[in-house]
Amino acid sequence: MITNTSISINEVFFCKFSQGEPVMSNSKIVDDSPPIIQCARNFIHVPLCYQETEYTCGVACIQSILARYGMYYRQSALADILHSQPILGTDYKSILYFSELLGLNARIEENMSIEDIKKYIDEDIAPILIVQAWRLEDDIEYSLDWKNAHYIIACGYYDNGIYAMDPNMLGNYAYLPYSELITRWHAVDKDEVRHIRSGLIIENKNYPIVYKPEKIKYIR
Repeated sequence: MITNTSISINEVFFCKFSQGEPVMSNSKIVDDSPPIIQCARNFIHVPLCYQETEYTCGVACIQSILARYGMYYRQSALADILHSQPILGTDYKSILYFSELLGLNARIEENMSIEDIKKYIDEDIAPILIVQAWRLEDDIEYSLDWKNAHYIIACGYYDNGIYAMDPNMLGNYAYLPYSELITRWHAVDKDEVRHIRSGLIIENKNYPIVYKPEKIKYIR
């Protein structure tokens, strides 16, 4: 986990630059850019997992959460276990049920706030959020969009937004400003039930976190 106590003077400069505060570079105003991880108020290095199909973002997210606890599953196996389907994707209830079978505490929370996300991250828990993303029609407002539900893991936060493990983004963490997150943070499930600012909370404080991103492993 990263806190601001480890940020250098140069990193503070880049954080100001990346969070929308214009800075001077060679007497020119520098455009805004995405935040860097060093800007994080807190950050959890969850495993980066890339979804293998268009409809298995939920599978990739639970694969990442389980890997933190040393539970390793192939996505194809998880997709079968969770009954993931084209178009419908993965039912959040299946994710919760399977997590509980593995001994984890799992629940869905509705009407969460930004402060709730921060609180969980500060407790070393990375919530899985269900948002609207990767829409095909650019002219659709996310606030009105209910058909492009996507699972992401909120794994950190900075002054103006969250960091996320987006399973549709290969090899990099992602970010989303708070204002945009609130606009996109809703979904409808297969039973046509609407969920507003929902998150899957999966954890067990009795289980050690075994994932160490800095560790180099031997090829057996």
